[in-house]
Amino acid sequence: TIYTQSSLEKRLRMFANIFDLKKMGALLGTITSDPESEHQRHYQVIKKVVESNGKQENERHGMLPGKKLDVPTIHKAMSEGHFSLNINNVQHWWGSVTNLSRSLQQETMCGYVSCNLYLTPPATIEERIKSGFEAHYDWMDVIVLQIEGRKVWSVASEPTTYLPNPDQNRYVNADQL
Repeated sequence: TIYTQSSLEKRLRMFANIFDLKKMGALLGTITSDPESEHQRHYQVIKKVVESNGKQENERHGMLPGKKLDVPTIHKAMSEGHFSLNINNVQHWWGSVTNLSRSLQQETMCGYVSCNLYLTPPATIEERIKSGFEAHYDWMDVIVLQIEGRKVWSVASEPTTYLPNPDQNRYVNADQL
């Protein structure tokens, strides 16, 4: 496919109004009040934990316990505990993300497109927490749209595993990226 400047601009505008962080409270309220939604399954309040044995640093993730969390608990964990928020399948909860998901599904002829949201509060210079997740690779194709803020993305120049499956261990040391 050949894209002209105007078609590229149109495609970029498609992403302009996908999600408004000012409406995050409404989304969280909807998800946490849904009797079917569960923490650790539909959404996670999570953070990267770095442990050092003097020779090597190991990364793992920590998660708040419990199957249901209320919005004040999530806000406190993010603002005071340096946790990140991950919401899986946002297309089920947010209309503009639903539209994007359907468009990508049609354009790629893929049987299913899901959209996840990751929200990590800003870190201070003194903090070692720079991301919500430990170094890993995904088993599926991923398109990342950074909507707001700054982040340093580490992307491997060569995959550590070609065509991984969902059951494989996907965690790597940061130096492997």
